[in-house]
Amino acid sequence: MNGMKPCKTCKNLIAKNAKVCPQCGAKQKGSLLLKIVAGFALLIGLGMALNDGSKGAALASGSNSSSEPANTVKVISLTEYKKDAKKMVFREAALKKIETDALLTFSSEVSQKVSDTEYLVFTNKNEYGYTMEERVYLEFNEKPEILEKDIIKVYGKYRGTKEYTTFVGASKEVPYIQAEYYEVQEKK
Repeated sequence: MNGMKPCKTCKNLIAKNAKVCPQCGAKQKGSLLLKIVAGFALLIGLGMALNDGSKGAALASGSNSSSEPANTVKVISLTEYKKDAKKMVFREAALKKIETDALLTFSSEVSQKVSDTEYLVFTNKNEYGYTMEERVYLEFNEKPEILEKDIIKVYGKYRGTKEYTTFVGASKEVPYIQAEYYEVQEKK
């Protein structure tokens, strides 16, 4: 039950962070307390930024007079992913033996749409096609142009594992990848 909550509509158990119930398709609203805390943190951050505008201007222009590094998010290009990403080994990912944020790549078959930006995919392929044994949970930054049964090549960051509820109500823990790029290799 840890990591699970009842759907607000059908009451089936689903992952706590599920945005949509996989059984009934109902959207799950976030916690009001979480929204209030996030808004409060945003206001504090904005106040700090306005209070120290001169330092912010120096960081934006590229100079940094303090010894602290600027908090920036490095955007990794598809070319860099193709050069640096390691082929994902499912067993290592499932056992959490991969460093968080490691750059990974793998081919897979789209199995199930969980939400507009979240999908389950199969990564184990044999002579007959992809099989259900090795499932991976993908989260995209924006809605991808993919359909169930499409074969895609994924480039993304390892985020650990994620628990989800199957359509029969079983709880499954699978590798969790933040998909930064994808290429549709075969459309179904």
